[in-house]
Amino acid sequence: FYPNMDLAAHVIGFTGVDSHGLEGLEYFYENELSGKTLGADAVEGKNLVLTIDKGLQHTLEYELQRGANQVGAKGAVGIVMDADSGDIWAMASYPTYNPNDFKNSKPESRRNRVVTDAFEPGSTIKTILISGAIESGAIKPNSKFYCENGKMQIGDRWVKEYSEDHGHGWLNVEDVIKYSSNIGATKIGFKFGKENLFKWYLKQGIASKTEIDLPGEAVGSLSKPSTWSEIQFSNISFGQGIAVTALQLA
Repeated sequence: FYPNMDLAAHVIGFTGVDSHGLEGLEYFYENELSGKTLGADAVEGKNLVLTIDKGLQHTLEYELQRGANQVGAKGAVGIVMDADSGDIWAMASYPTYNPNDFKNSKPESRRNRVVTDAFEPGSTIKTILISGAIESGAIKPNSKFYCENGKMQIGDRWVKEYSEDHGHGWLNVEDVIKYSSNIGATKIGFKFGKENLFKWYLKQGIASKTEIDLPGEAVGSLSKPSTWSEIQFSNISFGQGIAVTALQLA
């Protein structure tokens, strides 16, 4: 019985009629949680204490539902993480389900999208790109880049900002992040270099499992730099053409 109903349902998971874990932590820790009979003796299963904060979890789930309904989204995910320790304080997917009545829920409602779904990270990758370029010495925090007034040609293709009305001239590194400049990120990526960017992304856990104690974790995708054309290199610098999970990104 799950007294908090759908709270943290995707993390906790549920058991079937035989009390064997089928999803979430119930499945992952089945051997530790389940009791065993040894001859005439019964051995109780262990307890499990999570890093999840009940209040934060409730707030996250409420805001995900509110936000998804507001924009008409089919699904949403969210994480609250301790940046120093990596502890997960809240993890939620929307839509959700009641583990006490999982049989009447849809499979897509039971999926923990935080760990199972990969997507293009887009501009959220820019801070990772820039931190690597600075750490390597390829650029400095006060470096400036000419952002072509919003349109840059690479071969027979064009890289543009998110809106043609938002072109920029010279931007320093801080402003590349502030205005989320694709052209600025491209030029930083080119300064950093294909091999260096690839190794840096891997070092940061991009397209690698975190080995979190939850089932069904996706890997994501990041192709080898030897296969990148110049336009692909540009795209990968600002988060397109690669795939991550929300957990990897956090």
